[in-house]
Amino acid sequence: WRRVYNLTGLIEEFSRSIRDELDYVVEAENAERFRKNFKDDSTVGFPKVYWEYTTQRVLVLQAITGLKINDAPGFGELGINKTEVAQNLVNAVLKQILSDGFFHADPHPGNIVIASDGAIIFLDFGMVGRLNNWMRERLSLLLLNIAQENVNNIVDIIMEISDVKGDANRIALRHEVYYLFDKYYHRPLNRIKIGPALRELLSLALEYRFKFPKEFSLIARCVFVLESTVSQLA
Repeated sequence: WRRVYNLTGLIEEFSRSIRDELDYVVEAENAERFRKNFKDDSTVGFPKVYWEYTTQRVLVLQAITGLKINDAPGFGELGINKTEVAQNLVNAVLKQILSDGFFHADPHPGNIVIASDGAIIFLDFGMVGRLNNWMRERLSLLLLNIAQENVNNIVDIIMEISDVKGDANRIALRHEVYYLFDKYYHRPLNRIKIGPALRELLSLALEYRFKFPKEFSLIARCVFVLESTVSQLA
């Protein structure tokens, strides 16, 4: 089990994240990188870093005020469309994962503030994920083939990402993925929960001895947390 799931790699990934979270210069650099990646997007914002006061042990950021996502009266008073904010939040995280390859791995409600104009302000940049071009391309292809209902290509990409080899595995896996796809694809969006679907995929991983890349752990965490956050908005 340890070898199949690359337990050492997972521990190393979380160890790196914890060390980064304890170094405030790293967190400040993360904030600056996010600001640069979204400099042309008025729907998303990040606090400015005051470098003259920031050290490894002290982080000084721009003071941010706004609404928490569960402040229903506040949204009403400002006339902010919660569904639109939810869509912008999903778009922002997808851009981070699939386009930038640099994403906020902990987008829970406490790390998000909504400005008076409806812009989404991210906070706390200690836990971030990084994806290389190859992984971003595979994830993008996976989403495209899900949209096109191409189960064969979905299986090929899953096997490529998880390093599963062998025709026998592929035939059995195709059957299982088709079942999952058919189970979830034709449901109305408000009846689809990403968490249970991912858990079923991970159960398949246990059965077929997938070896997912260590970055997958942070992506899965991000998606789990994002779904919970978005559901509070819309």
